[in-house]
Amino acid sequence: MRYEETKQQTSELLRLIIPLMAKHEAACNPMTYTLWYEYLAGINMPVKHILDEIIDNAQSLTDAQAVKLYHKYVLGRETDAQEKYDAGFKRLVDGVSGAATVATEKAGDFVDALGRHGAILQNIESTDAVD
Repeated sequence: MRYEETKQQTSELLRLIIPLMAKHEAACNPMTYTLWYEYLAGINMPVKHILDEIIDNAQSLTDAQAVKLYHKYVLGRETDAQEKYDAGFKRLVDGVSGAATVATEKAGDFVDALGRHGAILQNIESTDAVD
């Protein structure tokens, strides 16, 4: 899970984020909130380094910068995770499909063997003929 902070921790982050967002040019929307949230929570180091640089240089985060940061370091991370999930899921499905194919082949072999042995048993007239 990406966000593991408790309600108390997130409440404190909210208290800190609102005044921080007010100091910058970027709109107060969920996208910029997410950037500042991940910045203050320390869960997105690339964003932290870039925002630290903006703050250290007495600059203001702009909407354009926020969009770029969000897409690259927040959504980009989600895309990478989704791609890894998709690849893992595909490997799982391929493995199950391969196992199902082998099981089908083995079941077919078993049915054939039962048929052969059944035919042999039908031709036996007494238990004396079974060795």
